[in-house]
Amino acid sequence: MTVIRQRVSTRRGKDASASSDPASNTGAPTRRHGRPPRLRWARTALRAGAAAVVILLIALAGAAVVAPRVLGAVPLTVLSGSMEPTLSPGDLVVVQEVEDPTTISVGDVITFQPDPDSETLVTHRVVGIVLGITGTTGFVTQGDANNVMDEPIVLDQVMGRVLYALPLVGYLSGTQWGSITLTVAALGLVVFGFVQLFTPGRGRGTRTEPEPAPSTDSTPVPRPKGAHHA
Repeated sequence: MTVIRQRVSTRRGKDASASSDPASNTGAPTRRHGRPPRLRWARTALRAGAAAVVILLIALAGAAVVAPRVLGAVPLTVLSGSMEPTLSPGDLVVVQEVEDPTTISVGDVITFQPDPDSETLVTHRVVGIVLGITGTTGFVTQGDANNVMDEPIVLDQVMGRVLYALPLVGYLSGTQWGSITLTVAALGLVVFGFVQLFTPGRGRGTRTEPEPAPSTDSTPVPRPKGAHHA
């Protein structure tokens, strides 16, 4: 009779010796903690508002500073209320020289020099055309808020025709450093807006916390005490 003792080995693998430390489990799933919905909505609204301000400043700087230079026009500030409600004190009018004054028609708003010996300029609406033997020789103007027409002017007194107006911008551009200030401020805010809008990852911080790895218990296999008889 032969007695054979059988050993049953306990397998100790990586699963049995897995560490319970979350940091050592690189494959452990992580839980993302994002911003609350209200905070995300407020940030989205803020970014949209910043974009609108950037676009508005670009348009304003272009209309007040860039466009007049490109068009060969002159920005002037309205000083009186004779053209209200069309033009109010503080508005900025962009006036372009007219090569052929005879192309001006009734209803156009023009800038002219009433007194050749004075640098004072007036911006009023054309309400009549003075005709001579050779055609148009002058214009009759009147402010929209005035009840009396101006004295007739000749073609040489016309400085230009108003292309467009920017409300209240003349208060800033009328100062000595106004145009420079407006341009620098607009460019500065534009750069700031682009940084806020297009910087990758800005304001998108999200922290992650590793989830605890499942615990693995090692259960030893009991060694048999008896013998197997063959």
